[in-house]
Amino acid sequence: NLAGHRRLVYGDPDRAFAEADLVLRERFRYPKYSSTPIETYGVIARWEPLEGAYTVWSNFMGPFIMHPLTARVLGVAENRLRFIVPPDIGGSFGIKSSMYPYMALIALAARLTGVAVKWIEDRREHLLASSSGTDRVAYRELASRKDGTVLGMRYRWLDNVGGYIRSPEPGCSFRPTGNFVGPYRFQHLEVDTSVVMTNKSLTGPNRGYACGHLYFETERMMDLLAERLGLDPAEVRRKNLLQANQFPYRSPTGGLYDSGDYPAALDKALEVARYAELRREQGEARAAGRCFGIGVALAVDPSVSNMGYVATALDPQFRAKPEYLPKSGAVDAATIKVDPLGRVIAILATTPQGQGHHRWAPAPSPSPRGSSRPS
Repeated sequence: NLAGHRRLVYGDPDRAFAEADLVLRERFRYPKYSSTPIETYGVIARWEPLEGAYTVWSNFMGPFIMHPLTARVLGVAENRLRFIVPPDIGGSFGIKSSMYPYMALIALAARLTGVAVKWIEDRREHLLASSSGTDRVAYRELASRKDGTVLGMRYRWLDNVGGYIRSPEPGCSFRPTGNFVGPYRFQHLEVDTSVVMTNKSLTGPNRGYACGHLYFETERMMDLLAERLGLDPAEVRRKNLLQANQFPYRSPTGGLYDSGDYPAALDKALEVARYAELRREQGEARAAGRCFGIGVALAVDPSVSNMGYVATALDPQFRAKPEYLPKSGAVDAATIKVDPLGRVIAILATTPQGQGHHRWAPAPSPSPRGSSRPS
């Protein structure tokens, strides 16, 4: 039931662990989880027999991502499959990127029946069969000096993608590759990833796709380190943060952190939370026999979803083949043209979901006279 396995090594983790004053080991379990947007999946499909083409309307946030895949499933050329997305859609939280199987099924139903077919997912269907975030069993090791300086870490996990693997999995293991080390400056890391299939429901992107697992494990290890050394959890984190003068920063796993001042951000958060006061209250509560917890967690989260991370799941030998084309989703395009009447037309490759594209997109488009006007 092993769908994929990769071992990634950055720096020299073996040396980091050999030189460490302290090594911590822990096992974690992260449950399946799901998103519940108020607006569930909705698909309408029509088959045009004369053109041999499908038209599909849906509240799918990323039509450009899954269009080639859906066309391949339907057995038609991409110019014979038209996706139409309404300008204003309800929330998604990533879960609607798993709508494409239903888009293909409703399109096939339209072709077989000869009429347009509409399907609106009910809440029970959504909870049972839309998509869920992967559940994970993870093992962590942390190498540290006595003063709390982290020298390196080892990650090993098993991600459960359910009955079979489907796109964009195994992104559950690889989406946060560039930020595997988070806001911390340790350079030595070993990552052992396994993606497994079980009898559970299928998985896909959900809010915080692949990142919640990572942050939970890393931040818990920082807490355990502070506890073992008798140090304040916030101070252990501060000691290992990247400094403002290190930006722009290239992480050991290849991520580019363009800017930031992490110590200042931590200080501001502690100030707003009244951290010192909370610590005093915690001491008083515990002295009185009452539980009083304070949580501190830091993370560096990716913004643009570069689908190139999926290629990390492929063996280096496969990626070295001359015919292999690297995949990257961190691109966008815009076309500006002037029609015979002098009107400026802006064509964007983004799909609105209520952000008001129709208001802000025309603003930068200059008229031939130098003023901006909608087109």
